[in-house]
Amino acid sequence: MKIIITESQYNRILKEEGKPATSKELSTLTNWFDNNWQKYIWDTKDSNLVINKDMYKKLIEPIDEMKLTITPHPVELVVDDWKYVGPGDINLEVYLDLNHILDYDIDHYMVAREFLIPWIGGLLKYFGFSLFKDFADINVKFYDHEGDDTYTVYGDETNVSRFYSEKPRFWTKIS
Repeated sequence: MKIIITESQYNRILKEEGKPATSKELSTLTNWFDNNWQKYIWDTKDSNLVINKDMYKKLIEPIDEMKLTITPHPVELVVDDWKYVGPGDINLEVYLDLNHILDYDIDHYMVAREFLIPWIGGLLKYFGFSLFKDFADINVKFYDHEGDDTYTVYGDETNVSRFYSEKPRFWTKIS
């Protein structure tokens, strides 16, 4: 996958030395995503699904729109003496052109877990972010014509065992 972004967009997203910036700069990332996701959704190399192109077509074509937001994590997050101090939760809203989520050809939780979350993780690498280290909760909310349903990977499931050898940007040791 080759991501196309301008130098000024990149500089607004990342501060010096690749450290993620304030929520204002993060809005540049979310705006870029909202305007460009359709160009990159067909790049399936990060997907964990073992399916053919016809199945990807059935999975992707019902997606009418997607929006990415980053919101503050609502409570203090501590995992094994590591405290999260990052930008918060990353939220992907997926609007499906379906009457009901059950009309989707593939289980939407599997689509979130095995396709959309790895895909977002692949995109974020180009911006200097690690999906599972830099954000607290990862929420994928599906909307159909009748309602919504959310798949979440909770921040307290973060594997902190590698933090000693790979110092994270947004987790601090508290003891």
